[in-house]
Amino acid sequence: MECVPDGNRTGGSVVQSFMEVEIILKRKKLLRSLIPALILLSLSVQPVLAAGTDVRISIEQDGYALAKYEPEQGIYLGAYIEQDELIGADPLEFNRLTGKKHASFFRYVGYGRMVPESWLERMRLAEAAPHVALEPNNGLQEVQDDEYLRSLARQLNDFGGPVFLRYASEMNGDWAAYSGDPELYIEKWKLVHDVMAQEAPNVIMVWTVFTFPQSTILTYY
Repeated sequence: MECVPDGNRTGGSVVQSFMEVEIILKRKKLLRSLIPALILLSLSVQPVLAAGTDVRISIEQDGYALAKYEPEQGIYLGAYIEQDELIGADPLEFNRLTGKKHASFFRYVGYGRMVPESWLERMRLAEAAPHVALEPNNGLQEVQDDEYLRSLARQLNDFGGPVFLRYASEMNGDWAAYSGDPELYIEKWKLVHDVMAQEAPNVIMVWTVFTFPQSTILTYY
């Protein structure tokens, strides 16, 4: 690991009014345990630097290939507007008001239900990727490789563009009906993944935890 001022890598001098510190980690495999340490390091470095300093963490990996729908730079900007009555949950109006074209919009769907076609059509008009939170609120036992799940997959495939499927999120919290059995959770995750891979290759699964409790997060991975 090295921590170097911008410009010094090529022998040049720092002439701009601010100094950028770049933390570079070169590795063959990224260990998950290093991420918290890097974040803490960036926070600890910041106070001792001059005002205006920008701390950036870069991770380099030999032969790294982008994951499905992973952007080469930056992130996707998305929003949840379904409860915004002032704009009628209209993504085009939301984009107009914010001055930003959002890449994705979010909606909850209870397991056993289809995604409303009217909402999918709004996503098409906004040229946005649907982000569907599929929640098995009757427990994980209802998740089966059956006609419902395959019909849902075919519906998402018919959307014709990228779809983010946030399956059974916040599973590390005991308030979720599908929490408490990590082994079964992983088994059902793989089941849903395999059905989507067969019926809807445009779908990418999104693994989402809550910020607490942290002690149970990795058991669901």
